[in-house]
Amino acid sequence: MIWPKQQFIAFGVAAAALVAITVFQHQGRARLERENQSLEERRLALQNDNGGLSNQLAQAVHAPAPPADYSAELARLRSEAGALRRQTNQLQHAVAKAGHNRPQTPAEDPDQVLAVLPADYPKTPQAATQAVLDFFSRGDADEFFRYFGQPGGKQMYDQIFAADRVKTLLGMQVLSIGDPTTDSMAPGMLMVPYKVRLQDGSEKECELRLVQDQETLRWYFKGFKGGL
Repeated sequence: MIWPKQQFIAFGVAAAALVAITVFQHQGRARLERENQSLEERRLALQNDNGGLSNQLAQAVHAPAPPADYSAELARLRSEAGALRRQTNQLQHAVAKAGHNRPQTPAEDPDQVLAVLPADYPKTPQAATQAVLDFFSRGDADEFFRYFGQPGGKQMYDQIFAADRVKTLLGMQVLSIGDPTTDSMAPGMLMVPYKVRLQDGSEKECELRLVQDQETLRWYFKGFKGGL
């Protein structure tokens, strides 16, 4: 079969058009794929950005809100600190003033007896005997005189403590103290029996002689009966 020339030309044109359409379609498809890929990449980037912003927002919601005005907050703290300092100074001034206005008691003279008996001063002859023996055990002549000495008799009591036989009482241990008895020859005199163990291990029994002032209730030491 022999094609007429016009038909051959028409066929060639149609074939060229078909090829052109196919090329255009291919190019269009490739362009669309590139655009789709670009859009997908942008979508993923936006998604990541959105996730980061969401985390920041969550942290901002749960974080404590800072003061709106830092300078105002600092001024407030400084004001409170100043007020506390003023209160402290006022308290210190009040304490110092109270101490200054407090009646000052004169210093105790070791050569004088106690002007006022302390609350723990012995109330019974047994307690007084225990206290006297404790002073002798320690060799504390000054405190002994202040608690149990006759006014004006400091030198006499110092001589008693300096005596060799009294020195044997240093470090002694009181074992027992008995009930007091009265001396018929000396009204108001009490004799309190006691037993002690000396440092050398020996034990001795003796009586302590005491007199109590009925007005002041002070005990006065009058010596030992029958030696130490």
